Amino acid sequence: MMDATFVLQKGILDELYIREDEFKNFLEFIKKYFRDYTLITDFNNEREFILFSEENPLLELLLDKFNQIQFVSDLSNILENKDLLKLSSKRTIVLSMLSDKICNDYLSSHGILFFNLSLLKNWELYSDIILSKSLKVTKDNAIPPKMRFVSFKCISRFFKHCDSIVLFDKYVFSNKSNQLLINNLYVFIESILELNEIIDIMIISEFKGNDITKQYYELKKYLDQKGYSKYNLNLVHHCKAFYPRNFEGLHSRFILSNYIHVRSNDSFNFFKENGDFNNLADIDIKFSLTRDNSHSYFKDLQAIREYISRVKNEPKCPKDELKITFYKNKLSALI
Repeated sequence: MMDATFVLQKGILDELYIREDEFKNFLEFIKKYFRDYTLITDFNNEREFILFSEENPLLELLLDKFNQIQFVSDLSNILENKDLLKLSSKRTIVLSMLSDKICNDYLSSHGILFFNLSLLKNWELYSDIILSKSLKVTKDNAIPPKMRFVSFKCISRFFKHCDSIVLFDKYVFSNKSNQLLINNLYVFIESILELNEIIDIMIISEFKGNDITKQYYELKKYLDQKGYSKYNLNLVHHCKAFYPRNFEGLHSRFILSNYIHVRSNDSFNFFKENGDFNNLADIDIKFSLTRDNSHSYFKDLQAIREYISRVKNEPKCPKDELKITFYKNKLSALI
C-alpha cells in the first residue's frame, strides 16, 4: 500500500489550534497541498468527528481533503505497539501524543514521518521543497548560494527520514579517471547512511559483463570500512530489453525514496577527481506528498516496479549483458 495516509490522534488538536501560528508551515501544507489521502483517527465515529469540528474549526479546515476516513478507537495502542503499518502505508504523516522516543523510533526505523508537537519543528526540512526545489551544479557566483549544488549534502539531507531509496542512473557506476566513484556515488550513499539507521539501497545502472558482482563487493567493502552495517544493498542491471512499454527513463536519472523524488538532466556523477564539476546540470527535488508532485513520483515508481518484476538472474542467457541482471536480491520497501 503506497497511497498517502494521515494518522491523527484527536487529543492533539486543541493544542495544535492554540499554537497554530507556531506550526503555520505544516498547516499550510495540509490545507493547500495535501489531498486524496486516507485519514486514520481515534474518533469513535463520524458523529463525534463532526461535533468536534464544530468546536475546533482547525479540524474542518485541515481534514476536508481526504478520500476516506477510518475510525480506530484503539489507535493509541496500535501506535505504541508499533503496529501502524498494518493500517497505513509507508507514505504516512502521523500527528500523535506519544513520546519523543517512540516518534523518533518510527522515523529512524520505519521511515514514517511521525511527529508529536515538540517534534513537528522537523517539518521545516520539507517546507523548503513543498513546491519543489531546483539546484544548479555550479560554483558560479551568478547563481544564489541556496540554488547551487556544491556537495551531495545539498540533496542527501532531504533523505533524512527514509528507509528505502531507488537510484536509477545508467552511468553512475562509470569510474572514469576524471569522475571517480569515490567522489560521486560512494559519497552520496555514505551521506544518506549518516542520516538513517536502516535503509534499503537499490541502484539500477549499466555494468559490463560480470562487473555487477565486482562493483557490489567494492561498494559494500567501502561502506563496511566506514562503519555502516545496517543497510541492504541491491545492484540491478540496467538493460533496455527489460523496459516497460512507454518507459521514458532512458535519458533521465532519478532517485526515489518514501517521500522524495530527485531528478537530474545528467548523470549523478558530478565531481571530478580534483573536486571540480564535471557537467553543468540541473537537479529538481520534489516532495511526493504534495498533490501536484505525486503524479510524476508514481509514474517513475510504477515504471521501476514493472522493470524490477522483469529482471531475473539469467545465467544461461546467450547475451553477456543479461547474464547477471541483479545482485543479490530485489528487496526494497518501495518495490
